[in-house]
Amino acid sequence: MGNEDRSNVIVVGAGASQEFDLPTGAELTEILQNNLAFQRSDGGLSLRPGNGRELFVALRDYAARQGKPVAPLQEATLFISENMALAPSIDNFLDTHKSDEEIVLVGKIAIANAILAAERTSKLPVDPSNIYNRMRFEELRETWASVFFKIIVVKRDYEAFLAAISSITFISFNYDRCIKQFFTHAARSYFRLA
Repeated sequence: MGNEDRSNVIVVGAGASQEFDLPTGAELTEILQNNLAFQRSDGGLSLRPGNGRELFVALRDYAARQGKPVAPLQEATLFISENMALAPSIDNFLDTHKSDEEIVLVGKIAIANAILAAERTSKLPVDPSNIYNRMRFEELRETWASVFFKIIVVKRDYEAFLAAISSITFISFNYDRCIKQFFTHAARSYFRLA
């Protein structure tokens, strides 16, 4: 970052998004366990009160679009839910069951659903209904991303910032979009971009 001729790789470990109020891997498995905890009934599987309505609808709609029965997807939800307490992580669980198309599909949809829900209640969302709304940087002042941004912008105008950031590659072990979301909004605000 100080030497513009050098490339930099930043490895962002799992859990680095926790300070943005996003779930850690262990918290994500618990969320998935709850969201996928459908109950058996005479007509197949149904939602428990308060659980995963969006996910249930997404799976039903996916099956309809593909012209496939929804039952195997629903069975996969129950299987995943019943085993999250045993899984080191959702990634490990999906890797273990990579030959089972339904489990992998349901797992990926469930992850996306859980992360999107978490992002809406995290410190990152910006209300898109008003162009003057901005990220609440005062709440993010002590996060690693804010501290890193402050280092990158020292004695740099926008063009120099772009040159510095273009030499950085982020490798992230997180599902969320906190890096992109934070740096996009921070640069827009700091450099007075439209």
